[in-house]
Amino acid sequence: MPRGGDWQGVYQGPYHIYLRITRAGDHARGTWRAMGGREGELWGDLDGNVMKFTFAEHDEHGKSSWSGRGYFVYSVKAGEVPEIRGQWGLGMSDTDGSWYAIKKPDVSLDEAERKLADTDSTGSGEDNTGGSGCMGAACVGDDREISDFADGD
Repeated sequence: MPRGGDWQGVYQGPYHIYLRITRAGDHARGTWRAMGGREGELWGDLDGNVMKFTFAEHDEHGKSSWSGRGYFVYSVKAGEVPEIRGQWGLGMSDTDGSWYAIKKPDVSLDEAERKLADTDSTGSGEDNTGGSGCMGAACVGDDREISDFADGD
């Protein structure tokens, strides 16, 4: 894990209006709200800066649902906010698309929904038209593998 890094917190990206991650030892849980009225949860195991998880998501009316598995890799560059990047797959698939989000250190776990639910989901005002966009149930455009990010902790 990068020095000073902590999985627990609130994240935001092109797909996640907000993603709350809590940690208990080597285990993590998360809940999110996404574009189009989707909500979901994940649960998984932590190994340094890598989280392997299982997820479930549903639309706001509960008529459609998705589930699968994936991973996130936590990283931070000097002077920048931490980010998580990874892959997701529906069912037993490993790679149906990519997810990423930046950590919002100014947002507490308790105020995530209230503070972020009505804001733009890009989180930093960045232009996401350069190959990174959202399609269906996740964001695509970053084809890097887990080994490109893992720090070996």
